[in-house]
This record gives sequence, C-alpha cells and structure tokens, in this order.
Amino acid sequence: MKAIWIDSLGGPEVMQVIDMPIPEPGRKEVRIKVESVGLNYSDIMICEGRYLQRTELPQVLGREQAGVVDAVGPEVTRVQPGQRVYATSASGALAEYRIAHQGAVFPLPDAMTSDLAVALIVQGLTALHCLDHHGRLNAGETVLIHAAGGVRHAGDPDGAAFRRREDHRHGIIRGEAGGDSGAWARRQSTTPSRTGPIKCWR
Repeated sequence: MKAIWIDSLGGPEVMQVIDMPIPEPGRKEVRIKVESVGLNYSDIMICEGRYLQRTELPQVLGREQAGVVDAVGPEVTRVQPGQRVYATSASGALAEYRIAHQGAVFPLPDAMTSDLAVALIVQGLTALHCLDHHGRLNAGETVLIHAAGGVRHAGDPDGAAFRRREDHRHGIIRGEAGGDSGAWARRQSTTPSRTGPIKCWR
C-alpha cells in the first residue's frame, strides 16, 4: 500500500510517499480501506514537531479518516467488514489502509459521505468547543463565523452563523457560503431589534 511517511521533522519537504505492507489487525483492531482523510492544522504541527505531544519518528501522518472496514480482529464487536466507518488515532491515517482500535472506530450513517465525515468531526467539534467554552454564548446571541466553508454540513446548506437558542441547541442562521451574507451581517450590526451584539474573538 501507499502511505505518506516522515522520518524527520519539517515542512512538506520531509513528507515521503512510500510503499508499505498492508497491516493485519490485532485482536481488538479494525483494518480500514481508507476513502477520505481529514487534514487539520494539528497535522502541520505534528510534522514540524510543534504539537502538544512529542512527534514520534518515523511515522505515517494523519489522525482521522473514513472508509470501509476491510478486516477485523477476533474480539471486535463494534463493526464488521463492509461497514462504512470513521476512525481517529494519533497517526497512520494518510495511507491506503489503516489499523485502528475498535474503541476509536465509529459507524457512519448512510447519509454521511466519507468526505463529509472527515470535514465535520474534528473541525466541527473544535468549532463547537470554541463557541461553548471560549465564546460562552448566551441564549439569543448571534455569532458570525468567517471562512466557515464546511460549517454548512452541520445543518442548513447556507449556514455559517449560529444563534444560541433557549433550549441550548445551536441553530444555523446564515452563511458566507450562500446569499449576500455580508449584507446580512451589516443588518445584524445596525438593526435595533436584533437579539444582542455580535461577539468577536481573535
């Protein structure tokens, strides 16, 4: 199989496409035929040796991927061959096949494509954490999210702004990806009847 591997730290120049044997799953492991891989800023930091944990060398890069279960170990109960899944771990996603512990493998609903899964999970949870933990949104407040190219997958195809509702769920209001959202944002900042100020964090 092909994989993207590093044996030294640095920028894109240290990445190598190599041939490796297809790995066999252990007793509680799942082998996934990879269809899509999530690329996050953390992957750059890992490659450069600047992430929270020390980068182990050598390694196959990549932390999250989606694909089809190809083989399972004898003690795997969560998934079965042929099932579409999402998986995450510290490394190994940038390869044609990937081994993951069954505890880090999650079945995908039929409506969710592999591309969507890797665009939504880590990035989406990061955004939600920022909104809830750092932003501390209150009911009725509105936030505009810039460069939110994938946020529409959270619900409304035009959505990149969220309103905190009374029931503490997030409703998508409008997005930069669709319609004249610049005009929408200007209206929100000048309309006296809006529910509250638009918050901005750096």
